[in-house]
Amino acid sequence: MLSKKEELIITGAIKEAEEKTSAEIRVFMEERCPSEPLRRAIESFEKLGMTETKERNGVLIYVAIKDRKFAIIGDIGIHRKVGNDFWKKTAQEMKAHFTKGDIVSGIVAGIKQAGDALSTYFPRRDDDINELPDEIIY
Repeated sequence: MLSKKEELIITGAIKEAEEKTSAEIRVFMEERCPSEPLRRAIESFEKLGMTETKERNGVLIYVAIKDRKFAIIGDIGIHRKVGNDFWKKTAQEMKAHFTKGDIVSGIVAGIKQAGDALSTYFPRRDDDINELPDEIIY
């Protein structure tokens, strides 16, 4: 779905964002969305163990490439801090890139927005560990 260079750009953005926060950011991509994208994101979030983070502050960016659908969601810890408007605003920024055909920039924009919010509410601690892998899930 993505070239190696594109994968490195996205995983680099994840690593950079996670350097400032105790939270976890993941990207899950597939060709087709078997259901409504938000539902699929929630289902994937749970299957990927993202509800198991210590502070319940994980964020998942879900993208179905061929169906041109996506969703960005956060666990209860971050959602309580930022609310629905944050997710809508972030999705709008991502969509602006997607509409231009630039999937990678859209995903990176979502990662950066999420990373900024997460670093505000969940700054990195000295004892922080990377609880979940940074690689893109296909």
